[in-house]
Amino acid sequence: MIWAVSWRNVWRNKTRSLVVIIAIMLGLTGGMLSVGIMNGMAFQRIRIAIFTELSHLRFHNPAFVENVDIISDIPQVAGLEEYLSVQPEVEAVSSKILIMGMAATAENGTGVMLNAVDPEAEMKVSDLYSRIVDGDYIDCDKKNAAVIGEKLARKLKVKVKNKIIVTFHNGEEIIQTAFKVTGIFKSQNTSFDEMNMFVRRADVAAVSGLSPKTAHEVSVILKPGVDVDEFQTKAAAQFPDLSARTWKELQPDLGMMDEFMNMMMLIFMVIILLALAFGIINTMLMVVLERMREIGMLMAVGMNKSKVFRMIMLETVFLTVTGGLLGVLLSEILLAWMSTSGLKLTAFAAGLEDIGYNPIIYPEVEPAFYFQLAALVILTGIFASIYPARKAVRLRPAVAVRMD
Repeated sequence: MIWAVSWRNVWRNKTRSLVVIIAIMLGLTGGMLSVGIMNGMAFQRIRIAIFTELSHLRFHNPAFVENVDIISDIPQVAGLEEYLSVQPEVEAVSSKILIMGMAATAENGTGVMLNAVDPEAEMKVSDLYSRIVDGDYIDCDKKNAAVIGEKLARKLKVKVKNKIIVTFHNGEEIIQTAFKVTGIFKSQNTSFDEMNMFVRRADVAAVSGLSPKTAHEVSVILKPGVDVDEFQTKAAAQFPDLSARTWKELQPDLGMMDEFMNMMMLIFMVIILLALAFGIINTMLMVVLERMREIGMLMAVGMNKSKVFRMIMLETVFLTVTGGLLGVLLSEILLAWMSTSGLKLTAFAAGLEDIGYNPIIYPEVEPAFYFQLAALVILTGIFASIYPARKAVRLRPAVAVRMD
């Protein structure tokens, strides 16, 4: 009975109740959209980092990590590749030669990281081939072919079919060789585009004096659902002399973002709900003050304080939960639409791409967050109802019934 009475009381003043419900709905919707946008930015950046720039796990010679030196290759690379290729957690493996050099054209020159790869293997650990905006990806049979970033192409003032002279030191002498640009890629990270140049490993081995099997880096993509940290521990135990680093260690800022994103979402929503709670408390105090004579009469005819307390609490919870459910529903509709169409921040595209973010954001919210939010909404309703309900039960019936 108390439940039915409380629900009817909510709608006795429809205007006031609707204002409170709409305020809760819009507050939650704004919070959910903000969380979805932050999530979308973070998850997109992490996916780009893993599947374009870093991979899940990378192996290096520890000396190479300390000083990017051409002679610090991975000594047991064949055994490492064989071990990784048979692990059930591993999706793909690719090894490469990495050389710091100077790229020059008739117009300009700049430092680059020469990534000498096996094109077929590299396509399995990096989606760079799908980001070609001009020309083609590295042809396995085309000698001295090179794929470069769009920003590097602009800096060197080259186009597809132009040549770039790359100079580097092989540990004994200075080597100079020419590469022909066959493709230009554009990732969502202009810093990556400006620094990296991808060529065939066989071409670099031929001019540098290195063996075609030499590798300075082995990249690993794991299957969906595999715990990266657990696999790192397992693989590092087999090759203790190598440096095995996850994407979180390779780019600590992204690792921190991943670790704290859920916590940041909850803190953000708690702040919004607390702000709403004080608005609800203010509204319900007004309700109690307006209905003092009515509440006094109910207590005078036999309604005990416990039932009065529950009635006021239920009215507050009904208001909160109704607004919360409408807010979650509206948020889900808007997020579903935005996750398909994307939020276009083209006015800030240059700045976002400089720090590795996509200017088109596709908001994301994990399903578990909706359950967490529902629990927070209910707790907010209960929390907000305590003070008005206590105010109601402290009324003295004899005094309250004489109030106008």
